[in-house]
Amino acid sequence: DDDNGVNSGSVYIYQLMDNNWSYHSKLIPSDGNVNDNFGISLSINDNNWLAIGSIDDDAGINSGSLYIYDNNFSEKIKIFASDGSQNDEFSSSLFINDQYLISGSKYDDDLGIDSGSAYLYKYKGCNDINACNYDSQVLVSINEECVYADTNYNCDGTCLYDFDQCDVCGGEGNNGDANFDSTINVSDIIMIVGFIFNDNINLNICTIDLNADQIINITDIILLIENILSN
Repeated sequence: DDDNGVNSGSVYIYQLMDNNWSYHSKLIPSDGNVNDNFGISLSINDNNWLAIGSIDDDAGINSGSLYIYDNNFSEKIKIFASDGSQNDEFSSSLFINDQYLISGSKYDDDLGIDSGSAYLYKYKGCNDINACNYDSQVLVSINEECVYADTNYNCDGTCLYDFDQCDVCGGEGNNGDANFDSTINVSDIIMIVGFIFNDNINLNICTIDLNADQIINITDIILLIENILSN
């Protein structure tokens, strides 16, 4: 295909609907050029992320590179070998799964002329330094894949503070903080009212039992309102 110049290349996406394949979209790289042959190799994972090969010239003639597209078919990143050289044809073969990507470079010369090599990347994950699964090596950060410690706990599940009398890590006892956000406000009132009308709601009863009578009722709500107004 010649959208970005002679033999620049492209990829056509088709969608299976009612047992028929229908045209969906056409992909061309943001920096495509003459003779790149974008689409010379392709791999798709179960979540419809794509790796697409291109014999472009970023590290020399026909050195090669690859593009990653997300499941909305948006270009996310371009990758080429850190030690790439002309005629390596990096991305001549590709495999992508949920987190890892393998790219063949069939004419790489590390062990002799055209001996070939393969590159392994962890292309997708979490690179938020505050997350428990932070990984500085990922190329595309996906916020939904980040895992964070619970409030007042570290990532291995250890409580960072003392447990209160309600067995809450870092808690302040029966102060009415129903959602454990360290602030008592109308949100806690709503949660306690919901509990009174539906005791199947999962709340720490000790925390919302402000008068410590082991019964959750209007008295606890009144005490909570008084606490809110006094603060």
